Amino acid sequence: MTLSATLNAASQILIAEDSATQAQRLQHILEQHGYRVTSAANGRLALEAAQHNKPALVISDVVMPEMNGFALCRAVKQEIDTCHIPFLMLTARTAAAAQREGLDAGADYYFAKPLNIELLLLTIRNRFDQDRKLKERYSRDSQLQAMELVHSERDREFMKRLLETIDSQLSNPDFDIEWLCQEMGMSRTRLYQKIKGLSQQSIGDFIRTIRLKKAVQIMTHEDVSLTEVMVRIGIQTQSYFTKAFKKEFGKTPTQFMQEIKKY
Repeated sequence: MTLSATLNAASQILIAEDSATQAQRLQHILEQHGYRVTSAANGRLALEAAQHNKPALVISDVVMPEMNGFALCRAVKQEIDTCHIPFLMLTARTAAAAQREGLDAGADYYFAKPLNIELLLLTIRNRFDQDRKLKERYSRDSQLQAMELVHSERDREFMKRLLETIDSQLSNPDFDIEWLCQEMGMSRTRLYQKIKGLSQQSIGDFIRTIRLKKAVQIMTHEDVSLTEVMVRIGIQTQSYFTKAFKKEFGKTPTQFMQEIKKY
């Protein structure tokens, strides 16, 4: 397996298509490029699969029994557990009104049939690459904030509430994941899957990154000791703070402060 195929294998794609022939053809092409693919024969089954499996991308036909592609897209984009998933709409309808309906439903991409397979594959690869690079940058760039990870209004609302909830307890060293889940009204599994989908981090890693980015903000804008910084972000030991900060940003807190004072 090539390197690109190895990377793609982590990206599961869900196909919603009532034509078994079309679904099998598209699945075969995507699997040849290393993606993991599942399919559903109508919108209702696809929604159930999206809710259960949290795929990295949904590709949907418009005309399907039980629930069409527009309704499926709206349902995916309105539910907090799935609204971050990119949605790619396929249709033989080329009228501008049909395209507007797809975009109004929340579709991220709109492809007319017959499909241009090369363009489809390029679009999927580019989207996955962009998402991966953004998440990698977030984890190491001290200035990139979590709100920059989200794209939809539903996700912005979720992230705003999540960050405000974490911030309210940031200085509390006993602040834990169970309390956060209770405040967010989500089970540990649901919250983990949502944060993982947005940031590629576990809940604990996400909270630690928020704490460390807050430390950077304090050190950059205020003349305070490292001890006060630690107190305000809920970290109790100097050794842990130094180790975690260096792992996150490639330098110790002391080195970071020394660089700030140069300018």
